[in-house]
Amino acid sequence: GSDSEIFFWNGTTTQQITGNIYNEYTPQISGNNVVWYGQGGSDGGSDLEIFLWNGDTTQQITVNENYDIIPQISGSNVVWQGLGGSDGGSDSEIFFWNGTAARQITENDNDEYVPQISGNNIVWYGQGGSDGGSDSEIFFWNGSSTQQITENDGGDYSPQISRQ
Repeated sequence: GSDSEIFFWNGTTTQQITGNIYNEYTPQISGNNVVWYGQGGSDGGSDLEIFLWNGDTTQQITVNENYDIIPQISGSNVVWQGLGGSDGGSDSEIFFWNGTAARQITENDNDEYVPQISGNNIVWYGQGGSDGGSDSEIFFWNGSSTQQITENDGGDYSPQISRQ
């Protein structure tokens, strides 16, 4: 077809994971787990959903009318940026899936972007830190609480995280 699909190479053979009429984007891998976002989820909508392949089967993690994008994976934990969130706003929020259930990490009127994950730890950048400015700051979530890492007048972007 004319859409993009996801493939997995195990070091010996290549396996096609998806095969549909929709485009899939930005696959990320952790072990045999592959996560991506794309259209055409179980609700049949044109919104973007998050999918996880565990080496055997594909599971749709999100089923909503939000635009869920840029998933990252660590083991079976997945983080992504979603438009809207539980407050019904039009800003981007951060979501976390622990292999069983999804949870919204941020809920505010500011935008949060491009989360990265290592284990249960998540970093992202977002607007409106504790200084109330419109510049972007870096935030860290340790599995239970959020901490603002930077507080300055400059724009802080694209944090990365590594398990030690």
